[in-house]
Amino acid sequence: NLYFDSERQGYDSAMWTTITGTPTVNGSDNVEFNGSSAVGTADIARGEVMFFLTVPHAPTSGDVREWGLKQINSSVAATFKITDAVFTAYVSDINGVTASSTITWESGWTSTETKFAIDFTPGYVTFYIDGRRMAVQSNSGAPNGPMSLYVNNAYADSMELSHVQFRSVDFYAPGPQVTIA
Repeated sequence: NLYFDSERQGYDSAMWTTITGTPTVNGSDNVEFNGSSAVGTADIARGEVMFFLTVPHAPTSGDVREWGLKQINSSVAATFKITDAVFTAYVSDINGVTASSTITWESGWTSTETKFAIDFTPGYVTFYIDGRRMAVQSNSGAPNGPMSLYVNNAYADSMELSHVQFRSVDFYAPGPQVTIA
């Protein structure tokens, strides 16, 4: 189990690599993604990852938001995705085979910290919002390889991440080489 808290750790460069824009820590001590994106530095092979995220408004025309698990520079992904007014639980495998389930946006998720969870086992992904199972993706399109945390808000507004919890996760995080005498 692992826990990332933006109030305690800020935008930790040991945990995140910026892809676009400039994610920042705001006055509420949340990592704010405003026209920006980042990927985690650890590879996650399986387990449950919970994003405590505030989406500022319901999906609408022009929105491009995605958060969850992804391999950058490949098609592999298990993410929540907003494209225009459509909200989906999305998966893609190494061959580019995709699958998605449309989720009806609920007003209680707007401008409120919400727990978005992805429980990933190779070939099987379950998506939860505030503890409710919203979608299951298995077989065709379900990823089989390791992925990293991923957050993208291409829209010019403030999507905020307060913390990420990991439960029963197998992961690898590169770090300095240590010699034990």
